[in-house]
Order: sequence, then C-alpha cells, then structure tokens
Amino acid sequence: MEKKKVMMVGPLPPTVGGLTTFMLGVMNSSLKVKYDFIPYDTSRPVKKTFSKNSGNMTLFDAGIARAFTGVLVTLWHIAKFPFALIASRPNLVHVQTPSYLAFWENAVYIVISRTLGFKTILHIQGGEFKLFYDNSGIFKHAIKYAVNKADVVIVLSEFWKKLLSEFVDEGKIRVLNNPVDTTSFRLEKKRGDNILRILFLGCYWKRKGIYDIMKAIPEVVKENKKVLFTLAGESDIEEFKRICSEAGVEKYVRFAGVVEGKEKVEELVNSDIFILPSYNEGMPLAILEAMAAGLPVVASNVGSIPEVIEENVNGFLITPGDWKTLADKILALAGSKELRMRMGDNNRKKTIQYDLNTIAAKLDSIYKEVAA
Repeated sequence: MEKKKVMMVGPLPPTVGGLTTFMLGVMNSSLKVKYDFIPYDTSRPVKKTFSKNSGNMTLFDAGIARAFTGVLVTLWHIAKFPFALIASRPNLVHVQTPSYLAFWENAVYIVISRTLGFKTILHIQGGEFKLFYDNSGIFKHAIKYAVNKADVVIVLSEFWKKLLSEFVDEGKIRVLNNPVDTTSFRLEKKRGDNILRILFLGCYWKRKGIYDIMKAIPEVVKENKKVLFTLAGESDIEEFKRICSEAGVEKYVRFAGVVEGKEKVEELVNSDIFILPSYNEGMPLAILEAMAAGLPVVASNVGSIPEVIEENVNGFLITPGDWKTLADKILALAGSKELRMRMGDNNRKKTIQYDLNTIAAKLDSIYKEVAA
C-alpha cells in the first residue's frame, strides 16, 4: 500500500526547542513506516544575541538589521510554500505553532493549505497561546479565523482543550501529549562525588522563572553546601554570573549553555533534582525528559504541569514567583535520598504513557481521521 504523505511545517535544526524536538521525534518514529514525511523548514537566521523575554518585541532584540533579515526570510518561506504544496501534493499538512509573531506566519500556511484544498492540522504548542489571544485586541478575530480554518487543532492537554474551546470549535480539538523517547534515558550515572546536582533546562527567560531560581540558590546554599545548580539553555549568562557573584554563590552554579542530544541526556541522567518554576507553560518536554531520567521534579502549577506532576508523589508544585517555597522543596529533596528515589521511580513508571511510540500511535489515529 502506498504511503500517505505528510508535510511537517515548523523549525528544523539549527533551531532548538520543543517544536523542533517534536518534529524530529515524529519523523524518526515508527510512523515513518506508514508515512512519507516532507519537512518544510520555517527556521529563521539564528540570533547572535539572546532574548530575555518572549512576545512580539523579540523580533527587535537583535537589532533592526536582524529583524529585517528575519522578515525577508519569513516572506520567502511564505512565497514558496504554495509551490512546495503543489509539487509534493501531501495528503495532509501538519503545522506546528508557538504564539506571537510565529503564529501569524503559521496562520498564513493554514489559510494557504486550506485554500488550495489540502487537509490541514494546526498543532498549538505555545505555552503563552491563551495569553497571546487575550491580549491581541482587534486581532482576536484573525486568530480565531485562522485556528478554526484548520481541519483539526491539536493541543497538549485537557487543560489546553478547555482554554481553547472558548474560541475554537470544540469538535475540531484533539489532545496529544508531548512525547519523550524513554529508551534514551536508560544510562548509568557517571558520578564520582557526593555533590547533589539540581538541573534547570530552558531559555533564561523571565517567564521560565530564572530570576526566582537566582533568589532560591542562596537560600539553598545557606542550608546545604554540598549542592551544584546546573543552568542549561540559551542565554546571555553575564547578568546571571554577576547575580551569583554578588550573592557569593558562584562556586555553586554551573552555566552549561545549550545542551542537545546525547549531552542533554547525560546532564539529566547525572542530576538528582529537576526544577522548572515557570510562569506559564504548555506541556514542557523538559519535564517529561526529567521524569524519564528518574528525577523528582519541582515545578510551577501552571499549564499542563499539574496533569503530569502530582504533589508529593513524583514531585512538588509551587506557585509561580514563590522562590522561598522553591528553595524549601529543593532542600526537602536534598535532605532525603529515599524521597528522591521514590519520586524518581514513580516518574519512570509514569512516562510510559508519554513514550514516543505511544504518542505516535495516537497521532497516527489523528492522521487517519484527517486524511480519510
């Protein structure tokens, strides 16, 4: 039987992040036996400077020249998209989208695909999508139009289905959790000391809670000197090095930069606690990966996280901005190996439901429904 063709629209490497990881995971999963995946790369030039915030104004963070280049690249992507569709004739188009400026580009892909008669899925993965919609004023109607133009809208959890059903036809919404390749994390720890390692993975954005981590570190160090915080992700680290230096905790903090692939797996496997005190989230892949690595998790009770982390079972939930409780929960885990082991074991068991092959099977059902 001839394979059906799926055009996957979204950012590919050198871009990093949840969307890219999802696309690569699906295209290399068991689904490649059933479908021919046609990647349509929407990546823009990599910024040489780091954005501390998210939102529309990040376009200008690297200067006018970089913004102008980014706009030109986006227009080129849009201009050639109809020709790519006509040339490849996919059975369906699967568009990945975050929020803010990137959404508007992806909205154009949705409209073009549907106008040309192609079945289309819009996969919303932005943790700030509802905030983006609520703050869009007169442009809400355009967002609503574009989202409802898709044949099916995929969201990350029941939490997001409930939120988006306020302006999306509920009959079009399907829930698909983020997947994690659990087999990648079956490695032995390579540790030669008794230092407790606390790991953060993510961009150093304010919404990721990085400044709350900076406040919590001195509180933890004051009570436990045998700790090392590893902060991994995209950032201009000089500001954070200065904060650590002023607090006298620089020797307890390691800045690992961007880690991907095997390096990321090793960071997770060789850590003891994972933290993500975000202010908003979709369903963070970093948490699922930490769970697969057998780490207890301390995270904010936002987005889909409470559907994944159960208080005192496989981690702790905190209120965004509550850095004192963040410090307290880290210390509670630091003080009890038994607690860390119990939560870590529970996380390994729980990630079975988020395994890449399990999620791929659910996506297969959605593909069959849309392409029928």
